[in-house]
Amino acid sequence: AQLALQRVEHFKPGDLVWAKMASFPWWPAIIMSPEHAHVDARESGRPETLLVSFFGDNTWQWLPPVALLPFDCKQQAALRAPSKQRAGAAALRAAVAEAEAELEQRKKGGPARSA
Repeated sequence: AQLALQRVEHFKPGDLVWAKMASFPWWPAIIMSPEHAHVDARESGRPETLLVSFFGDNTWQWLPPVALLPFDCKQQAALRAPSKQRAGAAALRAAVAEAEAELEQRKKGGPARSA
């Protein structure tokens, strides 16, 4: 089923998001500041894209805003749904737990993950 997606055009470093790459499920990520990224990440960016670091494995990717949703969006329950691949479902659950721990840490005023 196609999700009716809530889009946000203006993300900033530190925002927690759901990010979508081709042939991968929606995945929790954080918007990164290119200045704090590894030189390989800084040099591979393209105009109109944002650097994200994925929870669970800390890989990164430059994505357009249309491939991002706020982490607390209305569609969050559907995005968390297990994928057809069992290994992928376990990894997604772990990544979501890591993103939720980040949110809790922020609510408590503790140190946030570097963006």
